[in-house]
Amino acid sequence: MGRSERPHPVDWRCPGGEPGRERTLSKWFVSLRGRAIAIAAMGVSLAGVILTPAVTVSIDLVGWRETWRLLALLTVVLIGPAAFLMRSSPERHGLHPDGAREVATDSAIQADYERSMTRGEALRTPTFYWLVTAFGLFVITIQVMLLQTIPMLTDAGYARTTAAAMIAVTSVPALLSKPVWGWLIDELKPAPLASLSSALTALSLFIIVWGTGAHHLPGLYAGFFLLGIG
Repeated sequence: MGRSERPHPVDWRCPGGEPGRERTLSKWFVSLRGRAIAIAAMGVSLAGVILTPAVTVSIDLVGWRETWRLLALLTVVLIGPAAFLMRSSPERHGLHPDGAREVATDSAIQADYERSMTRGEALRTPTFYWLVTAFGLFVITIQVMLLQTIPMLTDAGYARTTAAAMIAVTSVPALLSKPVWGWLIDELKPAPLASLSSALTALSLFIIVWGTGAHHLPGLYAGFFLLGIG
């Protein structure tokens, strides 16, 4: 967040789950930052569509220990090459954000620069701590929900395949809606959009809890679908 190269704003994206990825993207993209981060985040949803059913089958076939080993190997295989290709900022390589041939001066980039903060400046503002608390709880809520989906639904009497399918039901709308959210973030103010996202997520959790207790399968599908959109 220092100004030695290009500062980036402390905003709703701070606690998005992968700060290193989002910090790097914030340096490479300014005018289209929302869309860039949204496209990158689609990988998480795609993993939910592909990996969750595959992992469920693998656990049934070879057990959870061997499945964990396979996931660890897959992580090393994928992250290793990506780490060598990753570049922290365009300026270090004689480039400019957004692929520009020269330093851009449009109003959006200038506004981004003016409202940016250094790390020290951000840490001295109460707003920073409110943002960290709010989005930290938001992310924890979603991650705990997804982590506990299969145990929760199997304890409620649903088959493991049905429980695993709910992750896909969440991941598909999340995958498709992220580009839309990214476009909205670039075109509109992010604060109302963050509030809307939180409200949708809260509503989805209420529906999921109700559907689980009532054994209402359509309600569960609706709740997990809404969770993906939010």
